[in-house]
Amino acid sequence: MRPAPSAADFHAERYSEDNLSFWVPLLVEVGGIGAEHRVLDVGCGTGGFTAAIADRSGAEVVGCDRSPSLLEHARRTSAAAGWVEGSAERLPFADQSFDRVVMSLLLHQVDEPAQAVAEAFRVLRRPGALVVRTVLPEDAAERAPFRFFPTLARVQAEQMPSLDDLIQWMRAAGFDRIRRRRVLRNKRLEFDAVEAQLQRYPFLRKDELENGLRWMRESWDGRPDPRPVHFVVAEKR
Repeated sequence: MRPAPSAADFHAERYSEDNLSFWVPLLVEVGGIGAEHRVLDVGCGTGGFTAAIADRSGAEVVGCDRSPSLLEHARRTSAAAGWVEGSAERLPFADQSFDRVVMSLLLHQVDEPAQAVAEAFRVLRRPGALVVRTVLPEDAAERAPFRFFPTLARVQAEQMPSLDDLIQWMRAAGFDRIRRRRVLRNKRLEFDAVEAQLQRYPFLRKDELENGLRWMRESWDGRPDPRPVHFVVAEKR
């Protein structure tokens, strides 16, 4: 199995300037994040979004992640936010500590997503809001390169929470006025880079990998991949 990427590699891929310039303004806009707010970024990783949200909005932003190595990279590279180690399901913060909670591509990675949403509700003040950025199962399976590999498409779709599940978790936690926004990334992908990323998936059989690559090469026309993403915002009023 391929080893996990280093913190530096994780940061370079997840928080490229291209990604930051596209997603951070949307996170700030959709979440209504302003300089008067205290914001918690749960599952912050190496803190690319955390620091950029602080820079763009002027808000006080705290990044929380369960990975010590990713947080250490965040501390070394940015003083724009505070960094706290902790689990999304057991946030190490007092009740009503924040005005906004951000969860970006997080809930499919935790063991108890409903509990993570409940914890977001607990640490939010009134009025406050949880901002979730996620990929829905039907959209995950249609992304390049997943749509060329049936096993990979199935795995991606199965691990992402459905919109119905997400809304159910929010309502059970006590949130109301739930709204969503679908955004198309329309990202232009490089074939060689996509092919290299496929090495991360050792469960792909050799024949499926070869057939999928052949199909992908024949279909590759350089057009941007829509890559739809959903923002789901739930308010605590």
